Amino acid sequence: MELVFKQALKIDEDVIKIKVKQYQIRNSDVFLLGYPKSGTTWAQEMIWLILNDLNYDGAKAFVDERVPVLEMCAYWKGDAQSNTIPECHKNSMEFAYKLKDPRCIKTHLRWEYLPDELLNDTKNSKIIYIARNPKDVCLSSYHYFKNLLNLTDCSLEDFGDFFLNVMYDGIGDYWNHVLYFWNRRDQPNILFIKYEDMKCNLLDVIRKVATFLKKKLTEEEETRLLKWLNFETMKNNSAVNHNALYQKPGFIRIGKIGEHKKEMSIELIEKFDSWIENNLKNSDYEI
Repeated sequence: MELVFKQALKIDEDVIKIKVKQYQIRNSDVFLLGYPKSGTTWAQEMIWLILNDLNYDGAKAFVDERVPVLEMCAYWKGDAQSNTIPECHKNSMEFAYKLKDPRCIKTHLRWEYLPDELLNDTKNSKIIYIARNPKDVCLSSYHYFKNLLNLTDCSLEDFGDFFLNVMYDGIGDYWNHVLYFWNRRDQPNILFIKYEDMKCNLLDVIRKVATFLKKKLTEEEETRLLKWLNFETMKNNSAVNHNALYQKPGFIRIGKIGEHKKEMSIELIEKFDSWIENNLKNSDYEI
């Protein structure tokens, strides 16, 4: 099982360690960061619409064309000539470079691999980081790899052990990923949000993001945006649900908080609880 995932997640390290690190950032850029399956697609749609003054006609375009995933091209080594791969994926960095300002760019990469200009304060670009309960991240990842990508037929128990102990290429350890930006959340160019807050009080998060991006929304605009971002609406929105990309539904699955309680064994939950406790001993981060 471990070998299957290492092969499946293998990336072109030259792209990540050289091209992404040297990628040129603009002062007007907005970067969305988050561990995979932490609600980044949902956040993509929210951030892009707010940044682009609620351009719902523009939002009919595929979300990854509007908010490209910077490192996506690193996963297509050897397959880049395929006509079935969207241009925003196989040539993601060039695609993002050609976008008009203000650009919104997404990445799952751990902080060490991010563009130097994004982290060294030489630009005025903004960062929005989204985090989610790692147990639900694990469960969502499991269904993604097993049912959508068909990359494994392992049990959730085995996948949980993989999640706790194996670092994804380019993405790395969950806590290294999350806590780096949690510890920097008070910087004026960083906004840290949580998936659970979006589920419990989406309007509050919308207002925080709008304020961060220096945008003003009327009550009427907020109401329409809330309806647009409703989870069931997202599942039926062909521009964000990735059904055409994967040729089947399932990318946006259930999205409920605490869904891991229904599928994880008591033993696996206990492993996660111990792992969480150990990693948060010296942190004020709360799940």
